[in-house]
Amino acid sequence: MTVIRDIWRAFVAHKAAKQRAWREFEAAGTGRLFGDWVTESLGPDSDVRGSLRVLRARSRHLCQNNDYGKRFLHLLDTNVIGPKGIELRAEVKERQGDKLVIDAAANEKIERAWQAWCKKNNCTVDKKMSFRDVQGLFIKTVARDGENITRKIRGFDNNDFKFALQMIEADQLDDQLNDEARRIRMGVQKNEWNEPVGYHILQNHPQEMFYSPNFPQRHAVLPAGQVLHNFIVDRVNQTRGVPWTHAAMQRLHMVGKYEQSELVASRIGAAKMGFFTYQNPGGYYPGADEEDGAGNFIEDVEPGKFKALPYGWDFKQFSADHPNAGFDAFVKAVLRGAASGLNLSYITLANDMGEANYSSMRHGVLEDRDAWKVLQGWMIEHFVAPVYEAWLDMALVSRQLDLPARKIEKWQQVAWQGRRWAWIDPAKEITASERAIKLRLKSRTRVAAESGDDIEEVLTEIANENTLASGLGVELEQAQKGAVQNGNTAGQ
Repeated sequence: MTVIRDIWRAFVAHKAAKQRAWREFEAAGTGRLFGDWVTESLGPDSDVRGSLRVLRARSRHLCQNNDYGKRFLHLLDTNVIGPKGIELRAEVKERQGDKLVIDAAANEKIERAWQAWCKKNNCTVDKKMSFRDVQGLFIKTVARDGENITRKIRGFDNNDFKFALQMIEADQLDDQLNDEARRIRMGVQKNEWNEPVGYHILQNHPQEMFYSPNFPQRHAVLPAGQVLHNFIVDRVNQTRGVPWTHAAMQRLHMVGKYEQSELVASRIGAAKMGFFTYQNPGGYYPGADEEDGAGNFIEDVEPGKFKALPYGWDFKQFSADHPNAGFDAFVKAVLRGAASGLNLSYITLANDMGEANYSSMRHGVLEDRDAWKVLQGWMIEHFVAPVYEAWLDMALVSRQLDLPARKIEKWQQVAWQGRRWAWIDPAKEITASERAIKLRLKSRTRVAAESGDDIEEVLTEIANENTLASGLGVELEQAQKGAVQNGNTAGQ
């Protein structure tokens, strides 16, 4: 009885365990199909520390030498930053009675002073970059290197605003410096709340060939108030950023090498090479004038010309079957995965419009534009706006902005306008905007902002245009009515 009871208990336990396994997540299984899948995870800093240098080096190589990696950076610069960069729109208002009205004079002063500082002679300490250039370098650096480090220099003596930016290579934030006693992780010193309080910057780039031994210390410790250290945070308490290309890096590298191999093979295949073989040792053998120093048979080949071979010699053709018939489909499949890793549509990354119809193109373009807008918002919050706030302090102190410093909070009432894009069908967009304004679902200000324009500038241009036309005796209103009537007639 005891044996039967033990067998029964073992059977019941086995059945219960099997039922519990059915209720578990299948993705957590450890069977033979999942033997190469990791089962443990490191902390955020331990995960990054062991891979950061290799990831950054490979990402830079990819963006420098791979067509699609280089295009990724170009797309970021073109769409997130745009031709003018993220622009300032001063929106200072003042109270008059119980109403808030636009302070046009203050807004004009702020915008003019900001535009003056944004020029390359004022913006950076090396006087090489405008603020548009800085923004482009920022987004490309964060994407390629994983992070951007910018130092705010207050009291800078080499421009009238007493303020400039210094761009610092991510490699100089010493990822090898770790000291738990001082709460330093990969060069970043933090307090008990995990807030950065100091950055240990190498005086020289660790791989710089032109090394200068003039620095008495290996590191310069910059207080956190001087540094903008920006990266996309993926995990809680993450200290350093990783390249945005990391998920697509393998695919892009492999497809680049595959295309190179296919190109070489296709070139060889186009050459139609072959080999001469000697099959009759006892027969005729070429003379000395028909062989090289090693006794190899020499024969000149000319396009469209054929010759008879000497007795005993044969020709074996070598033909490479390239380009491969499946080349195009394979590259497209790989690039679709890489595009997903870069958060882009395949059409945008591959620049392939061959199979795109209006619906698919519209869906891909809109999704890409939403991604660009998200990056613009992130960049404004973490980089552009903090730079403006630091600039505003010094512009008021240096009197380059002729406004009272005691009202600094008032002068911080600004908005930022990123690049916007024309609709795929502009006529439909204009019609939709017109209807939205008539139904009071949108204002003209918002419609102008969606196009990347400033309503104040638009209205000023219209007023100046009307004044100029009136002085020249041109009736613009009559011309506009005629155009509208013609458009309505054509639409009927």
